[in-house]
Amino acid sequence: MEFILYNISKRGFFFPTYEITEEDYLVYSIKNKSFFLKNFVFYDENDEPVMRLKHVFSFIRTRFELYKDGYLYAEIKKTKGPFKNNFNIDSADGKHYFLGGNFTMKSFTLSEGDLEVAKISRRSMSAKNRYGIAASAEADQDLILGVAFAMEVNRILRNQKSG
Repeated sequence: MEFILYNISKRGFFFPTYEITEEDYLVYSIKNKSFFLKNFVFYDENDEPVMRLKHVFSFIRTRFELYKDGYLYAEIKKTKGPFKNNFNIDSADGKHYFLGGNFTMKSFTLSEGDLEVAKISRRSMSAKNRYGIAASAEADQDLILGVAFAMEVNRILRNQKSG
């Protein structure tokens, strides 16, 4: 099975911009479009908006919506459990995915049924590259990248709640 390797890196402190690269090629830059980490817009190499990740407020469990070309592309919902970092993903094409994460939120596996489609890992001590992503070449790359970035937003939100 062939994999495509991506990195997510962060630039800036007060108004950070994230970049998703494949080798050294810029795939997307991501900017926060709201003050409370509610809307992130993905821009292509021509600085055109192509996707949007929206954090949906909920007291019960964390939920994100991923939009592409103005339409709902996927829903990302945290599963129940206080010490679990697992998510169910429902895509617009009817496919169901499961994202299983470890307690420290540093390692995730995205699966469609029994088929593993991506591995996502976070580097805690790296100043530049925050996430490494190995995605199956046959899988939906935009969905995988959107889900990976949702894990970064989830980590930030969790740290805000505890700090």
